[in-house]
Amino acid sequence: MSDEYIDPQHCINADRYNVIYEMKYSLLLDGLKKHDENVVDLIEKAVERELLSKNGRRKELGKDPLSSWYREYALLQEVTKSALKIVSGDLTLSHTVEDIADFSVTSFYCISISLGLVSEDDILPFWN
Repeated sequence: MSDEYIDPQHCINADRYNVIYEMKYSLLLDGLKKHDENVVDLIEKAVERELLSKNGRRKELGKDPLSSWYREYALLQEVTKSALKIVSGDLTLSHTVEDIADFSVTSFYCISISLGLVSEDDILPFWN
């Protein structure tokens, strides 16, 4: 789902097991911008606020700030979910963990929900 310029190694090494169709991040961005020219800016600002909040909590715990790549991967995640929901009209997202770690990239899932782009009912745990 990423364009090569974002993370060339991820693009090369991404798990594509059972992938039927792959879209570029730039196409998803374009789709969101056509739907609402301000939505990408809203997502980016929400990711920045969440990073500041998480890093504040990490500082209180005596931990280093999250790596800079968290921003890009949080954006990839939230733009992808939001764009696919808008394009398809519906979305079922399955997370492979029930308890999402507070400082994981996955924990940014709340952004698209808080912006009303994805419903909490769209997200389900994946049971193997």
